[in-house]
Amino acid sequence: WIDLLLPGFVWMIILLILTNCGAILGAYGVYKYGALQEYLDRFEEENNKYASELETLQKTSGQLKSDVHGITQSVDGLKQDADELSETMKEFDEIRQNLAELCSEDGEMKEL
Repeated sequence: WIDLLLPGFVWMIILLILTNCGAILGAYGVYKYGALQEYLDRFEEENNKYASELETLQKTSGQLKSDVHGITQSVDGLKQDADELSETMKEFDEIRQNLAELCSEDGEMKEL
């Protein structure tokens, strides 16, 4: 009957050894690398930081869009003023040419 129990006993010993080896390896892994909850907590903290940064960037983006819109309006206004100034300069050039025609070479007014 010892022959019948021996193979079962050997398997039991092997099972106990493997179980203890697994437990020792698991304990060493937790000691060396820490528990997964620590990593989860750290990643959650990082995600919160990134969320606040994203919110700040979105606010800044909205402000920049507003500023760009204001600058665009200013540039359009300046273009319109430049066009008006160009037209006024053309009118003054015409007046100057007409005055130059009226004046003689010595600066006296020509008789009309």
